[in-house]
Amino acid sequence: EKQAGGRSIGQIMRQPVFIVATLCAMIGQAVMNLLMTSTPLAMHHASHIFSSTALVIEWHIFFMYAPGFFTGSIIARVGVIKVIAAGIALQAISVVIALSGTEVINFWAAMALLGLGWNFAFTGSTNLLTESHTPAERAKTQAATNFIIFSMVAIGSLSSGALMHAFGWNWVNIGALPLLLLSLIAALWLGWKRRSAGAPISP
Repeated sequence: EKQAGGRSIGQIMRQPVFIVATLCAMIGQAVMNLLMTSTPLAMHHASHIFSSTALVIEWHIFFMYAPGFFTGSIIARVGVIKVIAAGIALQAISVVIALSGTEVINFWAAMALLGLGWNFAFTGSTNLLTESHTPAERAKTQAATNFIIFSMVAIGSLSSGALMHAFGWNWVNIGALPLLLLSLIAALWLGWKRRSAGAPISP
């Protein structure tokens, strides 16, 4: 039974490749979700009209999903670690733009880059996750990862309003930076470990 189902979920989750892939996906998704759900509140507080807020969110969603047509090709060309790192960097840049002002253009640019960064970081992370399991282990590995990721997303979504009320837009963005730094360090560490070993880490 164990051979048919592969390794235990504990064995799979202890692999560096699983830890890094799940961490980067979790942080990328949680940061994107937190800032996206906070943006309408921030724009309302900045006295922007509803149509401007709708435009910003529409473009954010466009940049989340439109790059999906070529993200896989980019991963194949430059490597999954570089794509994840680029996504994290884009999300960090979006935070800097959000902190630079509260004009509509600031929100638009920040949300556009946040969406693009999410696409690279999350798509890259889920691609990396496939290296942590065999076909027989796929279902339980993805179930464990999804539980971890979307538990954090739920916490971020439910707390976004309270965080905005307690700390304000700037501090919500600043709070995302240490998380992004952690995921970037994890991705770069795995890339270094792979180069040192001379081969990808796989099951």
